[in-house]
Amino acid sequence: MPLPKRTTEQLQLDLAAAAAVRQARKNIKRDLKEGRIDLEHAIALPVMRRVRVRDLIRALPGVGEVATDEVMTRLSIAENRRVQGLGANQRAGLLEWWDGRNKK
Repeated sequence: MPLPKRTTEQLQLDLAAAAAVRQARKNIKRDLKEGRIDLEHAIALPVMRRVRVRDLIRALPGVGEVATDEVMTRLSIAENRRVQGLGANQRAGLLEWWDGRNKK
């Protein structure tokens, strides 16, 4: 079954909506990096559900590739896992790891 034809106006609206979502994610990652919001709040935001966990962890202040790889391996989080696909234990483990890292 072919996809329905979209009007130029509908396509423009879709493109604008997609751009707004990308901008919102960019702003949230920036706020994470600058410490304006915490990880728990960022994970709870609906717009962040489709973000890869790797990208979310890398947006945290002071976290690089090595730390990202270590926590993802320790928590058994697949490379391509998105935030919405995290299990309850993985989510709790990620938040616990971040809280422990911040207390040092």
